[in-house]
Order: sequence, then C-alpha cells, then structure tokens
Amino acid sequence: MKFKNLVKKSAAASVSLCMLGSAMSFNAIIPDVCSVVAHAADAEKTEEKSYSFNEETGELTFKGSVELLAIIQDSSLDLEKVKSITAEKGTVFDNDFRNIIDLYSNCESIDLKNADLSGVQNMSHAFSALNSLVSVDMSGRDLSGVKDLSHAFAGMDSLVSVDMSGCDLSNVTDMSTMFSYCPELTTVNLSNCSTNSIKNMSNMFGNCPKLSSVDFSGTEIEGVEKINTMFSRCESIKSIDLSSIKTTIDTDNFGLFFKCSSLESIDLSNMVISRYTPQFIQFCDNIKEIKLGEGATEITDNAFLKNGSGWVNLKDKTKVISGNGIYAVFKNEGANTYIRLDSDEKTDILYGDANCDGIVDLSDAVIIMQAQSNPAKFGENGSDLTHMTAQGIINGDVSGNGDGITSKDALTIQKYLLGLLLELPE
Repeated sequence: MKFKNLVKKSAAASVSLCMLGSAMSFNAIIPDVCSVVAHAADAEKTEEKSYSFNEETGELTFKGSVELLAIIQDSSLDLEKVKSITAEKGTVFDNDFRNIIDLYSNCESIDLKNADLSGVQNMSHAFSALNSLVSVDMSGRDLSGVKDLSHAFAGMDSLVSVDMSGCDLSNVTDMSTMFSYCPELTTVNLSNCSTNSIKNMSNMFGNCPKLSSVDFSGTEIEGVEKINTMFSRCESIKSIDLSSIKTTIDTDNFGLFFKCSSLESIDLSNMVISRYTPQFIQFCDNIKEIKLGEGATEITDNAFLKNGSGWVNLKDKTKVISGNGIYAVFKNEGANTYIRLDSDEKTDILYGDANCDGIVDLSDAVIIMQAQSNPAKFGENGSDLTHMTAQGIINGDVSGNGDGITSKDALTIQKYLLGLLLELPE
C-alpha cells in the first residue's frame, strides 16, 4: 500500500509540473517518474524482513542476510512465543551470535543446517539460556570464522546431547565453560573436528553431573594452555580419553578431574603435565587405569591419585610401584598403562596360591621356582599349559610383598607349610 501511494504521488507531482508550465517536455518527465518508482521499489525491498514467524506453530524462520540484533529489536516479534528456529537455504548470518539466539528462552528445537555460519566470529553464550532445548546438532558446520565458543551451551537446563562432529573450528581459541553447568547433559560429540588454535579449555564440562560420554576421536588439539577444572564434578563419566590433546601443561591443570566419582580410566598419553597443581584428580576413588605418554615423567602426590592397594605397570604386574602413601607416587618412562590393585580385589587374593587351584601347597612353591628358572615356559606368557597367570603372580608375591615374584616367595610358602609362619604374606 505504501509503495502504491508513493507511485501515485510521484506521478501526480510530475504531471503537476507540466501543468505549471514547466519548460520540461513530457518525454523528459517520464524518466523522472521511472526513477522515483525504482527508488521506491528498492525501499520496499529494504523493508522486507529477514525472517518469518508462524504465530500458530511458534516457528521462526530465518532467510536471506540475517542481522540477529536487528531481529530481537523488532517490537512486533514476541521472542517468548518462539518454539522452534529454522533457516531457509541461502541464509547468511552476520558475525555475532553472542547473547542473541539465547534470548529465545522457550525455543525447543533449532535447525540451522541450511544456514551459512562461516562469517560468524563470536558464539560466546550463543545458546546458553535456551532452557527448553534438549539437543543441538551442529555436525559438519563451517565455523571457521568463530574465535570464541566460551559458555556457548553453558547453563542449559534441559540439554541432553550436543553433536559438533566434523566441524571446522580452525580459528577457535576459547572453549572455556563451553558446556558447563548443564544438569541433564549426557553426550558431547567433538570427533573429527578441525582445530589449530585452541588455547583455553578450562571448565569446559565442569559441573555436568550426568555427563557420561565425550568423544574427541579424530580431533587433534595442540598447544592448549589451560585445562583447569575441565571435567570437575562430572560425577557420572567412567572413561575420559584425552589422547588427542597434544600439549604441555605447566600450572593450569587445577582440579582437572576433581570429584569425578565414577571415573575408572583416563588416557593422557599425549599430554605432558610438568607440574601437578592441587586437586588434579582428587576424590576420584574409583579410578583403576591411567595411560601416560613418553613426555610424562612422574605422578606426584599433588595429583591426589588415590593409591589404594597400590599401582602396577601393565608391563610388569608383579611389582607395586606407587609407594605406601595415601596418594600414588611413581616415575614414568616411555608410554605406559598403569592399573590400581583395588582393595576389594586385594581381599579376595589367596596368598601363596601361585597356581590358582584354590589351595596353598607345595605345588605353588614348585611353579614359582619353575617360572624363575624357565620363564619362557612357565612365566606369565609361557608356552606350558601350567604356566603362571597374572593372578597367580599376585597370589605368589608373599615375601617382600610388592616386589614381584622371586625365589624367596617359594621359600616363604614352604615356611608357611611347615608352620614356621602363621600367615601370608610374610
């Protein structure tokens, strides 16, 4: 209507000029009219909104070139009525997602697979207040322009899963607090992403009590400087594989796994911790396995790694190497996997039963002597069917318990059988 009125007024003005005796010819007037009409059409196009909203379904659809800030400032759109967000093919977003998408607080689903996000630079707090959103699928997206992902999904009350597998994150430097404080979050997929610049991953998953799976497979991350409280208080996760993170961390590792009470295994095989800061792995009482790489030289008591009944290297399970303190302390050379001898398992050991037949007798001393004299045949990986097993080695370590199988263990078993010792180990 505005456009039609403008055309009418423009034409009328031109005709009036003629009637007033203007020196211009009619042929000169016509191009002027066309020019005015063209400008009016451009104005009409400029006024066209970069979104549409279905009041009945609550669906907000982005289209064309989108300036998110301009949309939220549009008083005709009630943000609280938005239930879902989609984007038409060819939609291009401007460079700032920060604190904008999250204003659609009642949104339950987001589908941006048709949108071009390559020009977005800031996604800090992008979705953080969408408390009705259950899942986010950003897999395969070109986010090569993004530098800041801090707090992107933080504090989302209903969020259960996030898939960012295959994303181009090559310029992202900050992922701190990215998924933290999400009480229902269980799964995060960050596999096969392109990364070159990440420096800060501190508190990335902190305080996500139901988090059970984080996948970094195929994503190589080098040069990270901060990982403190990265998994702090993730009370449900049982296994954390950080082998894709290749970096040397000096001091910013405080509380990395603090209070991960269900955690059983950790892979740090490509990470070098030059100095452990307090609470690195404190209150992780169920941890049973830790993998260290060539660059890791030791585990110190500052790591707060519970010692339990002792830690052994899988390459030599007969020797406890972690000392007698509350927290494990041991040196590391090369790439190794260490396991903890749990107290529960320790109480089930029948000391002296080196051949694992359920009783302690002279045959146990014999198998120990055979393993010592001919390990290729009777050792743990021996060729004979009666060779010693890993459990038999633990059972048979009764003299100087923790130093592995020796001929002294065979002698101690004989002393026990003769009544010279009342119990085993010695």
